[in-house]
Amino acid sequence: MTTSSARDIVTTLHEYDDLPPFPKVNIHFLATAPGNERLLEFMTEQPGDPKQLAGKRVGIIATHGVEETEVSIPRKWFEARGASCDLLSPNHIEYAPAFGIQFPEIAKTHVLAIQFTHNSGWIPVDARIEEANVDDYDAVYVPGGAWNPDQLRVNPAVLEFLQAFQRTGKPVGALCHGSQVLLSAKLLTGRRATGYWNIMEDMTNAGAEVLDEPVVVDENVITSRFIYDIPQFVNAIVGKLK
Repeated sequence: MTTSSARDIVTTLHEYDDLPPFPKVNIHFLATAPGNERLLEFMTEQPGDPKQLAGKRVGIIATHGVEETEVSIPRKWFEARGASCDLLSPNHIEYAPAFGIQFPEIAKTHVLAIQFTHNSGWIPVDARIEEANVDDYDAVYVPGGAWNPDQLRVNPAVLEFLQAFQRTGKPVGALCHGSQVLLSAKLLTGRRATGYWNIMEDMTNAGAEVLDEPVVVDENVITSRFIYDIPQFVNAIVGKLK
């Protein structure tokens, strides 16, 4: 092998020096990727009116395995404009020993967030959905993360809350895999909707008219496909808040 060839191989290997040892969502990589200019602008723009949403309350319905970016990016945007955001989560459940599942003490008061497959930290629970009232919030949405909706969609308290909230006419949304929870709450049957591409067939089978678009609004139900659709998703919620 020539010296030049060896140098080329080392250079190629060093292209991966900064890559994580596990699959994850790199926010900087995502926001600066070609085609995601609107997301970067959304994440970095200063609010024209810091009191634009003063007095508005947004509920973020989530549990363990929620995609951190789908909580933090909208939440930061809402709060920078005067809204208050609560992370709503079901009561902590201890599984029967037969399941072999154990929880650390912090899981009783926080939810574990992820970035794709990597644990990214704990988010405090602000309120329990079993005690929450639909009158307490002006909008709610369900973020994704494959594990998060898998648990939420079988929780009766979550489904009942979403059904009651939808009946108020106030905006109820879902991002990415979060559309699975609206599906299980029977909120997508006969509606135009979208979600993460992998669940579109399930949504169609449940009776939704699925569109591959950044955001789909059908009356007060708002759905989006992926993290880079967050600007359109949030704008649709704000449009309904007004």
